Amino acid sequence: MSDPTLHHAPPNSDSVNTKEVDTSMVDIWDLLRDILSKMKGLDKLDTIAKDLDKLDNIAVEVRSVRDDVQTFRGELQGMRDKIYTLENAVEELKQIPNRKNQFEEAIDKTISDMLSTLEYHQKYIETVERQTNNKNIIITGVPEFGNILGSDDVERVMHVIKKTGFEETDEKLNIHMKRLGKIRDDLDDRPRPLLVEVESDEIQKEILMKARNLMYDDDCSNIFIKKDVHFTVRRELNRLKRREIDENENPMNVGFVFKFDWKDRVLRKNGTIIDRFNPSF
Repeated sequence: MSDPTLHHAPPNSDSVNTKEVDTSMVDIWDLLRDILSKMKGLDKLDTIAKDLDKLDNIAVEVRSVRDDVQTFRGELQGMRDKIYTLENAVEELKQIPNRKNQFEEAIDKTISDMLSTLEYHQKYIETVERQTNNKNIIITGVPEFGNILGSDDVERVMHVIKKTGFEETDEKLNIHMKRLGKIRDDLDDRPRPLLVEVESDEIQKEILMKARNLMYDDDCSNIFIKKDVHFTVRRELNRLKRREIDENENPMNVGFVFKFDWKDRVLRKNGTIIDRFNPSF
C-alpha cells in the first residue's frame, strides 16, 4: 500500500537531475583548482617579497662595503703620501754630507775672501799711515801746565822747534798736534807725549836732524824729539813703559828695580827680562 504523503515528481519537473549535478561539481572543482593555483601564486609572491627584502639587505651591505672600500682607499693614499714624505726625508739625509762639505767650502771661501779683503785694507791703511807717519814727530817732556815754554801746547811746540834751530817757525810752519794717552794725576812730573804732524817729510827730517840741539838748551834739555812709529808699536812701547812705572811704584816690589830698555824693547827686573815688545798687528 502506498504512502499518500509520498509524492513523485513528474518527469518534466524543475528538479535538478543527476547530470546537471555532475556538471556543477565539475565546475566547482575547476574553480577550486583555479583558487588553489592562485593561492600557489600568492605563495610565490610572498617568496619573491622575501627575496626582495633579502636583496635590499644585500644592497645595504654592498653600499656599506663600498663606503669601507672608499675609506680604505683614503687611508691607503695617506700611507702613500707618508711613504713619499719619508722617502724625501731619507734623500735629504743622504744629501747632508754633501751639503756639509759644500757649507764648509762656502765658509772657507768666505773666510778666504774676508782675509784677502782685510789684507788689502790693512795694506791700504799702512800705506796711508806710512805717508802720515813720514810727516809726524813725537815730542816728549813738554809740560802740560805752566808758562815756561808757552801758554798752550801750540806755543810750547813752536818754542821747542825753534830751539832745535829750525828756521821756519812763524806762520809758514803749519802743524797739528794732540796729546797721547790718558790724563794722569802726575802730569807735572810725567807729561803726556805730543804727536805733532808737520806739512811734509822734508820738514820732519830737518827737525829730527836738529833735535839733538835741545840738549844744549836749559829749558829744553829734558825734551826729546823722535820719529813717529806705527800706532800699534807706539801702544806696545807705552804699555811697557807704563808697566815699568807701575812696578817701581808698587809697594810689594821694594828691593826690586824695574827698567825698560828702549833699545832692546824689553822690561827687566833686576836685570832679568820679565816682559818684551810684542805688538799685535
